[in-house]
Amino acid sequence: MRLLAFILLFLPFPALAAQCPRPDPPEVEVILAQDDVEQDSDLSIAQLKEMMSEDDGSTKAMHGGREHFPLGVTATRAGYTYGVEVLVQTHPDGTHCASLSKLTLEFRFADVHIHLARELPSRSCIQREVLAHENRHVAVDRNLVQSWKNRISDAAKQAARSVGTITVRNVNTAPATLAEQLKPELDTAINRLLEDRARLQALVDSPAEYSRISRVCNGAAQGIVRKALR
Repeated sequence: MRLLAFILLFLPFPALAAQCPRPDPPEVEVILAQDDVEQDSDLSIAQLKEMMSEDDGSTKAMHGGREHFPLGVTATRAGYTYGVEVLVQTHPDGTHCASLSKLTLEFRFADVHIHLARELPSRSCIQREVLAHENRHVAVDRNLVQSWKNRISDAAKQAARSVGTITVRNVNTAPATLAEQLKPELDTAINRLLEDRARLQALVDSPAEYSRISRVCNGAAQGIVRKALR
């Protein structure tokens, strides 16, 4: 009997939802972007090493192996935001049918900053090599903005279509409720982008590349690091 009472309690909700009209496909706007790059030579090798060791990976992507003494670091904050616009129709009993009319999603590589160790002689061969290496990290993110635009757009459209129509008693709760339903699919799509990014950035920071940097310019990097550690 208690089970029957439980079922009867919830029967009005499907019936009510059936009265809501089928929504039109929502509009979806997706923006993938990368901020302009800033550059400085203000920090020492030791400070760059400390910067990398303090990064928890949650908001900032520090490129470079933590096991070596960095001559350059590219720091970038990667993240996304999204907003919804909601269409609401009200029934005579005061219940509201709410559907998604627009989803706007923006993913951005923000605060892009190349830090070159101040021990690198200005305009030297080794400074140019380190800068070229760091610019490869920047290029990876720039290419991701282009190569992932369609995939993120498709995922956002799928997420928006899957929401459908909800019924709410308080119209003010509709945007937050619909946004929360979108979040798992959007998170999944963005996490896949970031996994691809981690793979590609690791290729830039390969052991072969570190070995090359240590040998170019007549081994200047090795001498600079030894001097900095005295």
